[in-house]
Amino acid sequence: MRFSPRTRLTSRSRGDHLSGRGGNSTEFSDYRDYSPGDDMRFIDWNIFSRLQKPYLKLFHLEEEMNLVIIIDASASMNFGGKYELATKLASAFATIGLYSNEKVSIYTLDDEKASIPQHIGPASGRFNSSKFNRFIGDTNCGGAQTLETGVEKILKKHSGRGMAIILSDFLTAGDLQKSFNLLFSKGLAPYALQILSPEELNPEISGDARFVDCETQVTLDISAAGQLTEIYLEYLHSLQQNVNDWARNRSGLYASCSSDCDLDALLFDTLVRRGWIK
Repeated sequence: MRFSPRTRLTSRSRGDHLSGRGGNSTEFSDYRDYSPGDDMRFIDWNIFSRLQKPYLKLFHLEEEMNLVIIIDASASMNFGGKYELATKLASAFATIGLYSNEKVSIYTLDDEKASIPQHIGPASGRFNSSKFNRFIGDTNCGGAQTLETGVEKILKKHSGRGMAIILSDFLTAGDLQKSFNLLFSKGLAPYALQILSPEELNPEISGDARFVDCETQVTLDISAAGQLTEIYLEYLHSLQQNVNDWARNRSGLYASCSSDCDLDALLFDTLVRRGWIK
């Protein structure tokens, strides 16, 4: 399996992805007239023998693509199995990237006081798979880092163009749209995978209830939950539509899933059909 980016956002380093610029890969691009000083090794002698005129073969340039995996490790992810699924997906994505010889990095957004989020990479090559999996297994969930602040800190450390996969519930304070703008301005197409628990997708609340924000500890007492449930679902749909638009308008994609979904079906069916991987 390989990632299937919508646009060619690659770094100048040599890699396996075709660039829009000419180069010296084995992937043929076009012909042009021979000019004095051109490398004669690239003359197509078969055409010359027929037309008695030299033409030069042009080839695509193959460049390196960075794969940045961002795991939301805030306290809201530590509910309903969301963080567990996020770490499994991060491991799967890292494995796909490493086996495809992409330059892979993983960042976890947990401690809001850290100057640079906990991370591993950039690295490439399948021999790094076990190291990346150990890193993912040692991560913890429960901080109060906002996605906006976390992305700003990541971009102080990271360099290189490619894809940024965000694994989050996107239930965070701060300016979400700014996070997508920052990534895209640095040459990283944002691919947003929203993970929500079954209770968040279809809440069942009756009577009076007290909500406690797991990150800020702010409480909210409510009644007449039936009407509020409808308002909540409208807000959730609006949030999903916004995240989808922010990603697609910046050369990325959006997908959502329940934390109790089947991982194989998500990877080998849903994300393949939606163009994330092939």
